[in-house]
Amino acid sequence: MVLYADLFNLGGIQKYNRHLCDALETIFSEYEFLALSMCDSKKNQFKHWRNIKIWFCGHLNLKFIRNFLFILKTLLVALREKPTFLICAHVNLSPLALFFKKMCGLKYAVLTHGVDVWGLTRGLRYQGLKCADVITAVSNYTKSRMVANGIDEHKIELLQNTIDTSCFYPQAPNRSLLRQLRLENKRVLLTVGRISSQERYKGHNSMLHILKKLPEDYVWIVIGDGDDVSGLQQKAQKFGAIHRVRFLRSVENERLIDYYNLCNIFVMPSKGEGFGIVFLEAMACGKPVIGGNKDGSTEPLMNGKLGFLVDPDDEKEIIEAIRLASESNEERTNPGYLRSQVDAFFGLDVFRRRVKEIFEKQPL
Repeated sequence: MVLYADLFNLGGIQKYNRHLCDALETIFSEYEFLALSMCDSKKNQFKHWRNIKIWFCGHLNLKFIRNFLFILKTLLVALREKPTFLICAHVNLSPLALFFKKMCGLKYAVLTHGVDVWGLTRGLRYQGLKCADVITAVSNYTKSRMVANGIDEHKIELLQNTIDTSCFYPQAPNRSLLRQLRLENKRVLLTVGRISSQERYKGHNSMLHILKKLPEDYVWIVIGDGDDVSGLQQKAQKFGAIHRVRFLRSVENERLIDYYNLCNIFVMPSKGEGFGIVFLEAMACGKPVIGGNKDGSTEPLMNGKLGFLVDPDDEKEIIEAIRLASESNEERTNPGYLRSQVDAFFGLDVFRRRVKEIFEKQPL
């Protein structure tokens, strides 16, 4: 049985969850999986898995009622179906798994992603994490943070983010989109990520300061929604840079490829990423990437082998990385090399092999 916060909304964790479903279906085709999704509803389900049956609770608008129904439905399904193993796709759901372990000895795994567990040192979620039989981490950085918080490192398995390179690949820029966004004869920087007051670590504010110091032909595309968008727009206006920023809010997954292929450089000088699947998407499209050196961003960039790692608090270093990514002729700016390395180290086959190695030892 698998418990999800959500599967079908936009975001890196949701993509990770869908890739897990794909892997479970492909590798363990002889099993039937029961999945419960807290925040999804049937109307936004866009994919059907043959051996994964999903229950949805997201059609309820009131959060309290939705959460209560999710817990009740999980209990009823578990009592009726008697699962042999439980996978929690988010640490927030781990207390429910801990309950099953205490009540009936059910073994379980918890999937972790980044900031969701970095500061976790007490409470029910911490106990749910600590008592798990298996814990997956998307990066060694996240693993080290959990170990520092007292989690048994022998329980932690590395299961990095993955990417379907058939969905992200180099192609000619969309001329209509170029005209629509007024990007002709511009050098385009791109950032993709939530713009939330809770996630200011992604570097959006720093990029506004940096943009003012770059030549006038640089334009910054910002894709991402959240409660901090209006504040970022106001700052861009205040800095006199609003004409050089294109705020696009949400973009459907299927259309992201068009925007990756519009940009010259993907840049996200974050200091709070658990991994950063957007780096993989950009590199699969052949684009040089710039990421922070203080978090899990170092892993998709393979410690600087595939991209430019910078101190996210050092504007001069970021500006120099933008110059190098624009002008240098090296492997980490070579589209073919970037794409081949992403496929070799982070492709779906690699992810599926790791899922098999981790879960074939469990009583599925």
